[in-house]
Amino acid sequence: LLSSGSVASDTKIFSGGSQFVDSGCSALNTNISGGYQLISGYASGTVINNGGSQAVWFSGYASNTTVNAGGAQIVSSVGVAKDTTVCAGGSQVVSSGGSAIGTLNLYGGVADFEAGAIYGVSSLNYQLANEAVNTAILTLNTANAVSSITLDATGASFGTYILASGSDLSASGLATENITIDYGSTEISLKAGSNYVFSDGSTLSLVYTDGASSDTLSAILTPTVSLTATDTTAIEGSSTNTGIYTISLARATGSDLTVYFTISGTATLGSDYTLSNNGSTVLGSAVIKAGTSSTTVTLSALADTAAESSETATLALNTNSSYTVSSTANSGSVTISEASVGVSASASSITEGQSSIFTITRTGDISADETIYFTLSGTATLGKDYTLTSGSASLTKSVTIAAGQDHVDIALNAIDDNSVESAESVSLVLTKNSAYNIDSAKNGVK
Repeated sequence: LLSSGSVASDTKIFSGGSQFVDSGCSALNTNISGGYQLISGYASGTVINNGGSQAVWFSGYASNTTVNAGGAQIVSSVGVAKDTTVCAGGSQVVSSGGSAIGTLNLYGGVADFEAGAIYGVSSLNYQLANEAVNTAILTLNTANAVSSITLDATGASFGTYILASGSDLSASGLATENITIDYGSTEISLKAGSNYVFSDGSTLSLVYTDGASSDTLSAILTPTVSLTATDTTAIEGSSTNTGIYTISLARATGSDLTVYFTISGTATLGSDYTLSNNGSTVLGSAVIKAGTSSTTVTLSALADTAAESSETATLALNTNSSYTVSSTANSGSVTISEASVGVSASASSITEGQSSIFTITRTGDISADETIYFTLSGTATLGKDYTLTSGSASLTKSVTIAAGQDHVDIALNAIDDNSVESAESVSLVLTKNSAYNIDSAKNGVK
């Protein structure tokens, strides 16, 4: 409860929480995620997220509010909302006696002016997703019946637009079509003419008259952005085994488009992995270059020698005024596995005079030589019953994997001593070392 002229800044309200801002008090830059804010005083810079709500009532005044998906702003009698942005999935309701003034940005969201509401918006901006290549839907919320509407398509090669009434609006300069739109919420379909399509980022300006005054309504055709993980695994320290997230559009963008995302998961950015896009390290955004329809974000897992379970890194698209987020493909996860060494055998049994191959493999960074240590056991004796070689080198307890290689072969050569004897065994087990981790599922062969 804020009273007696107090001011609260950067408050976060979570599910079950609430904040009451009394007359004469102020709440600045509040973030509402599942909670409730009641304004009788002044609020500015509020962000309302999923499950959150803001009620502006009596003498309340809310400025520069952003309503995200799942959020709601309710403006009651004598309450005032100025310069509100309502994103896709969000809503603003202005009740009888409540006022909406300044700029109203409907970026996929909904504004509902109930009977008796005061519509004082001086600039109304719509941002629309291209649900189809050649069709956009525009919704007018007006205080009075609209008697005329004008399309300004100057400088745009969109062809002929077709209104829901079936009448055409020419794209060559300004053209006025006198139609009647009932009071309240009305959808107008704008459809590109034959052989034309709408371009992402293009702006259509509509000037409408609601009986007493005229206003300009801008519809910005925004691209729909999707995100998926197209390579879902990464190995610590590997420059080749990296995770890949792909961010895509339905078609090429006409200018560079910056796409924003949040990062979550059990892995930590900076200590467990880095992200890069277009050759540069990124923290929370990527750029789809002009003339292209996609870009990739690469996850490079950082090397360490700590034994640990696999970890995950998830990217999820953020809403933004420059684009619409896909409802079906908007996040992706990459699993980070630790770099390790392991061993396998080509044959489980051989006769004297034959050879078997032990293969020691490694994952992760392979840019430098790496020495792997092992122990030998069994009933056979090294030097008497068999030898171990790698190339021309004889081995006893270690072998080196050369730089640039991910494995090395060790030949077990059984010596033919022309003696009649029982079968003998050889076991090779990798030895722990601070320089590497051992894959427990691939340690120990005989």
